[in-house]
Amino acid sequence: MNELKRAEPDVAALRRGFPVLERVVYLNTGTAGIAAAPVMAKLWEEVSLFEAEGEVRYHEMQDRMDAARARIATLIGAEADEVTFNRNATDGVDLVAWGVQWKEGDEAIISDQEHPAMNHPWHYLQAWGGPKVRVFAINPDPETTLANIRALLTPRTRIIASSHVSCQTGIRIPAKEVCDLARERGILVLLDGAQAVGQFPVDVKALGCDFYTSNGHKWLHGPKGTGFLYLRQERLDEVCPTQVGAGSFVRPVDLHNIRLMPSARRYEYGTRSYGTYAALTAAIDYLAGLGWDWVEQRMAHLSSYLKARLAEVPTLTLLTPHQWELSSALVSFSIPGKTAQEMADFLWNTSKIRSRTFPDKGILRISTAYFNTESELDLLLKTLLRMVRS
Repeated sequence: MNELKRAEPDVAALRRGFPVLERVVYLNTGTAGIAAAPVMAKLWEEVSLFEAEGEVRYHEMQDRMDAARARIATLIGAEADEVTFNRNATDGVDLVAWGVQWKEGDEAIISDQEHPAMNHPWHYLQAWGGPKVRVFAINPDPETTLANIRALLTPRTRIIASSHVSCQTGIRIPAKEVCDLARERGILVLLDGAQAVGQFPVDVKALGCDFYTSNGHKWLHGPKGTGFLYLRQERLDEVCPTQVGAGSFVRPVDLHNIRLMPSARRYEYGTRSYGTYAALTAAIDYLAGLGWDWVEQRMAHLSSYLKARLAEVPTLTLLTPHQWELSSALVSFSIPGKTAQEMADFLWNTSKIRSRTFPDKGILRISTAYFNTESELDLLLKTLLRMVRS
């Protein structure tokens, strides 16, 4: 018997679960996603339970956090024992950057379009005597990006660390090809999936990366302060915990023969806000209920619609590829004679449109989440045209 086709969600009805959309055109999910009412209700329930009953619920809340870990692992194609929870994607970058035992002369390759979450840790580590940082240019053409990476490879290259999706231009790097290139040479790969998980399917095993970091607060529209890092099982012992505490070691703990937990839980220690992580399950359930295919198709449609409309703005330079497979729900552009902040301020003061700036590059970025609408993007275009003509 053929399965009945799932009815598409009613966007207007969905939007009623986001009160902020009544007064703001929210086009900045790439910075912080907004949670639907059912997800927030579950978050309050989970957090309140531990706050109200404390140690009585201690082990139960840990179990709920582990259930969320399993959901995240399934979502990204990992095993639960390969996933550690932390606060954000930056924590994952730092855990790897400071945990690997670097040798004198090692080199790290990063991209020229990194968020501070990736850019700052590697340059700070370099200043403290860590690997030398070398930078490759991301290009809309995947083959050019690969060639740019290949040109930087030396016998000293120890790791390639890059965003899966550029936070600046929304360009998707050829992640699997990068991992294949690295594996042939025994080079580690760390991918920052802050702008990927929740936008399109991610399978860390199929990609072949060693480490993958992301968060729950952007495209999963989950609780703020939730992040996670995947570490390939065979790489666990190559990343030394820089901080440990209760929970890091195998029990019973023998202080004269310390043994780290045989899973990624070794990087978690002490009391946590277990309910915050547990609520990630609700965020994943909510999006799964809408249909992952629908969510992706909706974002792809809106980003394509926006890119087509932006062609109407005189002198505007689109920085994001038109093809969904090469891009994302982040659409970036620049306008000669306008700074990024001038554009953002005009959009906000004129039409209450939230956007994201990259001031040093004159870039304005728009996020097209599943709850956004064509009419909101039409308003964006109308406001931009008013700005360039004023």
